Order: sequence, then C-alpha cells, then structure tokens
Amino acid sequence: MYNITVMLFLVFTITLNAQFAGGSGTEADPYQITNVTELQNMNLYLDAHYIIMNDIDASETRTWNAGAGFVPVGGYYYQTSFKGYLDGQNFTISDLYINVPTDTDPVGLFRSSYDPLLTYSNLKNIILENIDYHVGGFAGALTGINNRSISNCHSSGTIIATITGVNPMGGDIGLGGLVGVNNWDMMNCSSSCDVTGINTVGGLIGTNNSPDAEDFGMMKCYSTGNVSGEYEVGGFAGKIIGGNVYNCYSTGDVYNSSGKSGGFVGYVGSSYYIDIYRCYSNGYVYGNTDTGGFSGSQINYNVNIFSSYWDTETSHQSTSTGGTGKTTAEMQTQSTYSEWDFAGESYYGDEDIWSINPLLNGGYPYLTGQFPQTPQNVTTAVNGTNMIISWDPAADAISYKVYASFEPFTGFSDLSDFGTFNGTTWSSPFFGDKMFYYVISSTENSKSKPIENVTKEMILEYLRK
Repeated sequence: MYNITVMLFLVFTITLNAQFAGGSGTEADPYQITNVTELQNMNLYLDAHYIIMNDIDASETRTWNAGAGFVPVGGYYYQTSFKGYLDGQNFTISDLYINVPTDTDPVGLFRSSYDPLLTYSNLKNIILENIDYHVGGFAGALTGINNRSISNCHSSGTIIATITGVNPMGGDIGLGGLVGVNNWDMMNCSSSCDVTGINTVGGLIGTNNSPDAEDFGMMKCYSTGNVSGEYEVGGFAGKIIGGNVYNCYSTGDVYNSSGKSGGFVGYVGSSYYIDIYRCYSNGYVYGNTDTGGFSGSQINYNVNIFSSYWDTETSHQSTSTGGTGKTTAEMQTQSTYSEWDFAGESYYGDEDIWSINPLLNGGYPYLTGQFPQTPQNVTTAVNGTNMIISWDPAADAISYKVYASFEPFTGFSDLSDFGTFNGTTWSSPFFGDKMFYYVISSTENSKSKPIENVTKEMILEYLRK
C-alpha cells in the first residue's frame, strides 16, 4: 500500500508540472509560459502569477475547438474572472485566433480581469501581434472588461463584430482594439488594430469608465487603427463616461453609419468629472449626425477638454464639441500645443512626455520613446582577442541589438546574446576580418541573458546557419 501511494503522487506531480514550463504560480515563482498551450492553461488557475518566457506562435489556434479558436481565459463574473498576474516581458504572442461571432459576452485573451487588492499593475508588458478575432460585439484584444491596472500592453490585427454585445452584469459594453470596457487605469498602451463593430467602437478602448480620481484613467496611450460602426464610434474611444485621459492621441480613420462619431471619441459625458488634456487626433472622420473632428457628442457639464486638438484638413471636419481645430501645418508645429511637456523644454514640465520630428509619425507629435533613433557613429575595433563595437547614444533608446553578416546587404543575424553590452559598447570574441555589422536601438528592456563561454567557432557556426 505504501508503494502504491508513492507512485500515484509521482504521476500527479508530473501531470501538474506539464501544464507549464516551470514555476509554482506564486509572486516569487510565477508559472512560466513558453507556448500557446501553456497560455491556454491559465484557465486552470485564475488567481496565479504568470510570466511569458519567449515569443509565442499562436497560429495553431485556428484549428482549435472546431474552429472557435482560443478559449478566453476566465469568465465575466467576479467569481470566475482572471484575478491573477501576467507579465509578458515584452515578448510577442502572434496570430492568436478567436472565432465566436455569436458570443455576446466579453471576449479577449481574458474575458474579464479583476484585481481584488488594487495594488499594482497586474497585466503588463504584453504584446498581441496580428490577432484575428470574430466576436459578438463586446471585446478587446487583451480583455473584454478591465477592472485592474494595465501597463505597457500593445495589440495589432483585426477585430470584427457583426452583432451587438451584452454586458451580463447589466453595465456598459464596448469594442476596442485593446480593451472593450475599461474600469480602471491604463498607461503606456497602444493598439493598431482595425476594429469593426456596431455600438461603442474605439481604436484603443470601447468604453472608458475609470474612477473619478486624478490618478485613474488613460495616460500616455495611442491608437492608429481604423474603426467603423453604427453608434458611438471614435478613433481612440467609442465612449468616455468616467476617468481622465492625459497625453494620448489617435491617428486612425473613423467611419460611422449613424450618430456620435469623433476623431478621438464618439461620445463623452458623465455625472462625474472628466478631464481630457493634452490629446489630439488627425484621422478622417465620417458620420451622419453628431460628428466632430475631435469629439462627436458631448454633455458639457463636468467635462473639460482642454489643450487638445484635431486636424481640420485630414479629418474633413471643421467643427467639434470639444478640442481646438488646427490645419495640418499647425498640427505639425510644436508651438501649436499649448502647455504640452515636450522634450527639451522645462516650462510645462520636465518629464519630456512628447517629442516632434518631421520625419517621424507623419510629422505629428508622438510619445517620447515611441520611435527610438538610429545609433550614429558606429565604430569597430579589435582589442587582443575581442571585437569591440561602439556607437553614440540614441535618443529614446532603452536597449540595443547588434547584427552581423558575411555579406553587405543580406544574411544578417542577431549576435546580441553572443557578446556583452556596456552602455553603448558591445564586445565579443573576435571572429573574422571581413564582416558587416549594424546596430539598432529599441524601447524595450533587454529580455535575454548573454550566452556563456562564447567562442569564435560558436559565432561562426551560428552565422553560417
């Protein structure tokens, strides 16, 4: 009997560990996710801690569940919502597929996310690339409903809904490029998803209903995808009925076959105070009624839209219920943006939130760090048995990568992990006289560790592959 008990315990342990690549699900030792099956297994422990360890190819989800694809993690009620923690470490989840066009409940990587402690950013550094969602009108690439802090999360791809969603708890609905309905705060997030739906459609969020407090709402976020719908359609948000929006922008086109459409927001209004500050939009806007270059429909009491602008030429809209209209030339001029904290000035703040460059973002302002500059004055040298590459610091860069090839215009491979970075210097074992190199900058923190005990032969073998 004793031996049988031991064998059963061993079998159970192996099965449990196979659900993830490692970890125990605690804050100190999160479950490690290395593939899309392990990503799906988050449904097993909705209050655990998770961390993504590498880029994940999710294209196989097209064949899952008789064509329905990935099953959104968690449920929509508090008891079944995702109350855990996920750090994507800026790795990419690509080609995630969800096909539930008659599901009117919230849909996304997570159906609903909730933080019972409200203490820290629970969803962060998550990149969803080239998603393909066919949903029932209540969805976001990351989560259908958000009730927690989200930071540094990004999405691209398409979201299509052909019916109107239903909030099972009787609240708001929304269809957004990243979040359907946001009830908490978001920072440093973006979406380039093209979003097509019926009601309350936005490039980043469908509905924003954050708490009425200065530190809650949307901060330093942007959307670039095109949006279309029939009611309450905006380039950034379909509807804002709570919370504040600071230092955000939208460049996507807006198409609305009915009413309440705006380049930035379709409808804004609440019994709470709402501030929209230092924001802009420049996308084309089409709508039948209540159409504006920046905001379509607005209840003016308790709503303050100030130091915010829209492009009257690209939007084809000369009026708006909020914001200030400017020509394209004015929108591409820094002095237009009163009270904005631009890099290089200190009168309106020293955070250097915004930058402007005629060669970047179509000449319109962008969030500092969004477009790291190319390293200049790259030099190579040999010191004993080591190759040393150096360059000047690049504006907005957080990290760098080094590439090499035997040919000048093709066959380049990333050698970053075969060497050691020291600021703007990279060194590795010297591995050849005739080589070609280039260095790029990135806004992401380095996600990998250098390979140990690197030799010349290891590098050459890697390059030849």
